[in-house]
Amino acid sequence: YQTVLSIKRYVLIEQRNSLVTVHSRQYDEPWNTTVLVESDVLGLPEIGIEIPVADLYDGIVFDKR
Repeated sequence: YQTVLSIKRYVLIEQRNSLVTVHSRQYDEPWNTTVLVESDVLGLPEIGIEIPVADLYDGIVFDKR
């Protein structure tokens, strides 16, 4: 993804716990990485929406092992 200049943001959504990693950049600047937890909001300005991280995991019960 880092070599494709048209990609400005990609989001990794964890499946074992409520954690979202956002990689973003502006133009040809270095990538910025942000880790979001359940109380945060995932902003996707490219498509004009914001999603609470808790909503991404609504109804999911994680295995405590």
